[in-house]
Amino acid sequence: MPYTMFFSKDGKAIHGTEWATLRSYVHTYLTESVDSQGCVGLTREEAKIMFEWAPVNTRIVIVEEEPDE
Repeated sequence: MPYTMFFSKDGKAIHGTEWATLRSYVHTYLTESVDSQGCVGLTREEAKIMFEWAPVNTRIVIVEEEPDE
């Protein structure tokens, strides 16, 4: 997991992955059983940009939304 930035005590992180686009496609269009365990998977290039931009202790805010009806 290149450019990993943990944001929770239970190991959730923002990180790069070679499979970000494919994983999102599979999760959205094929099955609900393939998904993240809470991590935010970015492309390697996006993760590198964020990793270089965000200093240690950058605040992460998680917002929950109601699902569309």
